[in-house]
Order: sequence, then C-alpha cells, then structure tokens
Amino acid sequence: MNGFINPYTFIPVSEGRKQNYEAYFTQPLLSGKISCTLTTRTQIAVCDKVGDRDFDFFQVDGKAIIMGSSLRGTIRSIYEALTDSCFSSTNAEDEDYFSSRLNKKQCGLIEHTEDGYILHLAKRYKDKYNTQLGSYRTGDVVSFSSYTNKAGTIYYFELKENAPQKGYVHKVDRLMKSKDSIFEKTGQSVTLPERSIRLLEENIFNTIKNELRYAPKDKQIAEDYLSQFRKMKDGKGLLPVWYYQKGQRYYFAPSQMSRAIFYHQPVDFLKKINLNPCNQQENICDACALFGIVRKSDTSGSFAKASRIRFSDAVCEDTNCFDKKFTLPILASPRLSSFEFYLKSEEESYCADDGGVSIAGRKYYWHHNDDPRKIKSDAQNKEGNNMDARVQLVKPDSVFHFEVYFERIPDDALQKLLFALTLGENTADSNHCHKIGHGKPIGLGSAKITVDSVKIRTFSDGIYQEEEYSWNPAQLRNAFANQQNVDNVLKVTNFNAVNGKDIQYPTTEPEGGNIFKWFAQNRDGIKSIGKPMKYYHKPPSLND
Repeated sequence: MNGFINPYTFIPVSEGRKQNYEAYFTQPLLSGKISCTLTTRTQIAVCDKVGDRDFDFFQVDGKAIIMGSSLRGTIRSIYEALTDSCFSSTNAEDEDYFSSRLNKKQCGLIEHTEDGYILHLAKRYKDKYNTQLGSYRTGDVVSFSSYTNKAGTIYYFELKENAPQKGYVHKVDRLMKSKDSIFEKTGQSVTLPERSIRLLEENIFNTIKNELRYAPKDKQIAEDYLSQFRKMKDGKGLLPVWYYQKGQRYYFAPSQMSRAIFYHQPVDFLKKINLNPCNQQENICDACALFGIVRKSDTSGSFAKASRIRFSDAVCEDTNCFDKKFTLPILASPRLSSFEFYLKSEEESYCADDGGVSIAGRKYYWHHNDDPRKIKSDAQNKEGNNMDARVQLVKPDSVFHFEVYFERIPDDALQKLLFALTLGENTADSNHCHKIGHGKPIGLGSAKITVDSVKIRTFSDGIYQEEEYSWNPAQLRNAFANQQNVDNVLKVTNFNAVNGKDIQYPTTEPEGGNIFKWFAQNRDGIKSIGKPMKYYHKPPSLND
C-alpha cells in the first residue's frame, strides 16, 4: 500500500516558548464567562460503562452530557499547538518508552555485585525436545553435558548430575514458542550502565502485561523470570538475558525476539526543543499558565499553579439526541513502537536512539466527512468479538450548551482562548471543527463550538457589574506569535481537509486486510541483528 490517509496526522512543532509565570499577567486582568454552543457534525461517543464492553453515552437525569474535563482537554490540546506550549499530557517520569521487536543475537548472564552490574557473556544450549526442564525455574543452576547437530551449528544439552559443565536455566523463551535453554558463562564480562537495568526491568513488566494476554498458560514462567530479576538485583543470583549492543548501549530482553526498549524516551526529544512538561515557576508555557499545572519540580518536591479557567459540563436538552448502540472495532491505545509515525528522520533506517531523529509533532485526528450521519460500515452494529465494545452514540446535529469561566486573565489570553474555542469562525456551519470523545479514528467526534456571548464581570465599590466583551473572530488569530501554528491548526481542523479520500489505518489489501501484518511488512529491522528499522512507507506529513 504505497499511499494512504492515516486516521491521524501530526501538527509540526517549533521551539517551545516559556517564560516566568508572573510575566503572563502584567497586563490588566479580566474575569468573566463565555457562553458556548456545541453542535455535533458527526455522531459522538462519550462513554459511561454499564457492563462488560458495554457503554451508554454519559448522561445525567436522562440528558446527554459531555463532561467539562473532556471539553477542557480538547481545547487545551489546541491551545498548546497554537502557542508553542509544552506537551502537558506526556509523562515526564520514566514511564513512557519507545520500544520495538528486534532480533537479539547475543545471550548473557547479569550479576549484581559490590562493583555494580556485570554482564557475563554466555553460550546458549537448547533443550532439543523441550522435555528436561519442566520442574526448573529461570536462574536455577544445573549440571549438564553438551552435543551439537550434524553441522555443528546448534548446541544442545543433556542434564547430568556432577557433569563438568555448569549453567543457568532460561525458560522465558517459551513465550515466543522457542526452546528452553541453559546459558553457560564464557569467561568474558563487562560492567553495565545502571540505566540498562532500569530499561530491562520496564521491559520485563511489559512482557508480563502484554505477552500474557496472548499466552496466559505461560504466566508462571514470566512471573518466575521477574522473581529471578529481583533476586539478581539483591545480589542473590544471576539473570539470563538476550541482548544486542550498540556502542556503550545494551538492549536487554527476556526473549530473543521480544521487545527492546530504547534509551531515548519521548520526553528526551521534547526537552531538546523546550516542549517537555513544565515544572518550574521561572520556565512555564502559555498553556500551563492559563490552564494550570501540577507536577514534580526539578528543584523542590512539587510544582503547582491553579487554573484560571473552568469548563462546565455541556448539556443537551433534547432527549431525542441519543442514537442506537453500535459495536465499534478494536481501538487500541497509541503505540510508541510505531516509529515511522511518531518519530521522523531523513534516513530510511532509524530507531529512537539514532542521530537526526526528532518528534513527529502533535497528534490530531482527521475529520471524516464522507457521510457525517453514520459511522463507517465496518463499525456498525454487528456480531462483535470479545475485544469490540458496544457504545451508545449521540446523533449528528445535536446541540449542547456549556460555559467557560475565566478568572484574572489578560486580554491577549482571552483572545487566544476564544480562537481555540471557535477556531476563528463563529458560525455553526463553519468548516473548522474539534474532535471530542471516543472513536476518533473511525470518524466519530466531530463538533463545532460557537460562542454565544462573552461577559466581563467587575466588582468595585460594592457594586457588581457585567458588560459585553467586544471581539472580532476574524482578528483573533493576530494574538498568536507563530502564525504558521495557526495555519497548521486550521488545516487539520478543516472538516473538508481530506474530502473524498478513504481514511483508514494502513492494511495489506486495498479493500482492507491485516493492519498488524502491514506494520510487520513495512519493516525489515527484525531480520537484521541489532540494526535500525528500515521503513518502506511513511505516512505523509501535514503539509504534503
């Protein structure tokens, strides 16, 4: 599949703009209320779980509700893109990682000593018939003799008491339908950086969490491996591992063909361009100053700034707005292993740890306008499998009302907020729309927000007053320092941007096929020991 419109694209990023928190509030400050109308352009899904994989649209007293927190998140993401603000939703701790399945040729044994972590290079011996290690656990020490196949290329073991060879049991490869093994020290060793051990620990947790969904019968094997890892950290045993080495970096994994976690994390790429999540008073972005922030601080225990805006819930008074329930296809969480989507490089072959690699941008889903009154046929109500979900939707042209309250913000921040709400066009038939709720990849969630009124409130000399705020939608974009950001946001929020094109995840066949197989065929890195991924097709950029 040479060309495709992926359900999402990336808004290009520039160097982040940050300054001292107080610098945002030197102008006269305004307080008041923005009254808004939200009109759905497609069906939308805001889920409230009522059973196993069964969701109603969220409602209160029989009325459809879009929570204020959902609206706030939608508007904040647009505001961040417009103002070169930080990626506030990115985890600033060691929890978000790039990873990939890579073939690891070398095996070893990790030991924790007083001098640090030591990698003992090892030689692998296979259990030819997978029958000898049934009662053993990973890390157990055994005696054995060895032999090879006729070509002398594969080494096997035979357990024998008091045999001259000593080795360590390795069983986790059974998760990949491989054979149990014994690893024997070769006599060579190297000292490891501690970070490689932290990444291995994360990889083991991911193995248990993800792989066992497909191989629950091997749960005990994986848990035994984690137990041996903990013993190794306590200096009470050796841990068999597979790895490949690139320079001073070691990439460890429980299995030869399982995932390797890369040293560079999403937050590392963001730090290079000052877009990492804010955590200091002296260096805070426009969005965090307005929407608020709670983070761990670089210099103290925590860092927090209260939000200066508040979103009410959006309520639809028409109880006939509810559509029937649909069985939606599997909608997985974002997979950072898809380097060709989340990262960019001028090279054909690259991974997260290569030079010249940068973050692709801010993720945003395209609108689907081929038929706004129904979701695509492959997502309509049908006999579902055990990973699909039945979801009640709200119909297109449903009208919701909500308010945004602002407290002590400067005039330029109010104009930026109004643009983020209306996208510069304050009419219900505008082509510039937001995406809200679940099911964005299959075309759900398109909605237009218009502002009905903006009231400025004052309280002086014991007198409370409200007055209308005068504003011009066409001039709001002038409040932004980076006009290219405005152009990019308007392009991706245009309801007709990909008019007439088939929007779908890439598959192996023009009329559908296996998504996962497409990703496998798009890469040849798994065939090359320790080499970066080569990508045959990359998604087009926003400006292609």
